[in-house]
Amino acid sequence: MKKVGFLLLGAVFLMAGCNVYHSGSAGVNEAVESNSRVKIVTTDNVFYEFKRLQQENGQLFGVTGRNSDTAKMLYDHPQLKDGNNVKIALSKEEIRSIYLKDKKMSNIVNFGVPVVGAAGIIGLTSEGFRPNVGN
Repeated sequence: MKKVGFLLLGAVFLMAGCNVYHSGSAGVNEAVESNSRVKIVTTDNVFYEFKRLQQENGQLFGVTGRNSDTAKMLYDHPQLKDGNNVKIALSKEEIRSIYLKDKKMSNIVNFGVPVVGAAGIIGLTSEGFRPNVGN
């Protein structure tokens, strides 16, 4: 039973690092000014996540990690090295919508859910834990 508890506890902590995005879309300028994580949906209905968007000399770039899934999916786009990141050139015409990271909800998901889940798992797997169900 303790092995199951530790496996569940591990699964809960693997959820840490999730990003939650606002349900309403934002414009390119708002996304660039926010300097925060964004999710882009293309006209082909493909989703890409970037650490931030930058605009330089009229060209839009998405900044992401060199080994990220987004960088791998966009390997055919021009990419410029930027430390441990890459800047990927994006065409505004191929972007259908942009969603900004919801920092408050991301914090709740990343910290609140694992803490509550871990407390529940520890309580259920502890010896002598018997909930009072009102006998």
